[in-house]
Amino acid sequence: MLAVGVMIEDCTHENGLMMVIPKSDRGPVFNHHENGMFAGGICTKALGGLVDMAVDCIALAGYISIHHVRTLHASKNNLTDSIRPLLLFSHMAVDAFPVFERHDIEEFNSRIIRARQPCSVAWKSCPFGFRSRVLKELIQSMMTSRIHPAT
Repeated sequence: MLAVGVMIEDCTHENGLMMVIPKSDRGPVFNHHENGMFAGGICTKALGGLVDMAVDCIALAGYISIHHVRTLHASKNNLTDSIRPLLLFSHMAVDAFPVFERHDIEEFNSRIIRARQPCSVAWKSCPFGFRSRVLKELIQSMMTSRIHPAT
């Protein structure tokens, strides 16, 4: 899955540019929860020395950034009085059905930009765990939508 960012304004050191840690998408998946709730961030202490590997992404308005969604990324603090808007899109292969706590196969299929509804799902080893209830619901959704795991 790729994240594509479109810079609406210039992204500079002063207004909170994005930073990424190269090749971090190949490493462990870090906990994004705090007190049992999704926080959308990772405790900096958990990253250890990885923080020192962060690279600044300076970009002018109209530029795009493309990175794997598992690439560790964050924005610096905005030190200006103005906002730094960024338009984000996520793209994935049509047979890479996401396994989330909640899913809706029809809603997922409605977002297909190019290609047809898949007849099978790509199953690959997952670097993180998920509850068996999620798998059970996913399999039930796939069966009712005539989508089957690829063999």
